[in-house]
Amino acid sequence: MEPLESTSAATTATTATTATTATTPNAPSPSVSPTTARPPSRRSRVGARPVPGGKLLIAAYAVVWIIVLLLVVRVFRRQSTVESSVQALEGLIRKAAKTREKGGAPKKDDAP
Repeated sequence: MEPLESTSAATTATTATTATTATTPNAPSPSVSPTTARPPSRRSRVGARPVPGGKLLIAAYAVVWIIVLLLVVRVFRRQSTVESSVQALEGLIRKAAKTREKGGAPKKDDAP
């Protein structure tokens, strides 16, 4: 009967070490070794965890881009008005230059 008792004692000892290993928080998993573990692929990481405040971040980027586009449109419109003003002034300068070439003084009504 002694062989039976030694077998049960060995089984109890094995069970005790397995239970100790399972409850130890820093014990490595017996099925996954660090050398054979692969990092998760990029596909599995995308969308796994939402970014905190992600919707607000997207909204903030949208607002910034809208402001930038509005500023570009405003600068473009202002440039076209300045360009037309410059062309009008160039026309007045040419007109005044032609009047001086003829020897006459420019009229006060022609000046802006």
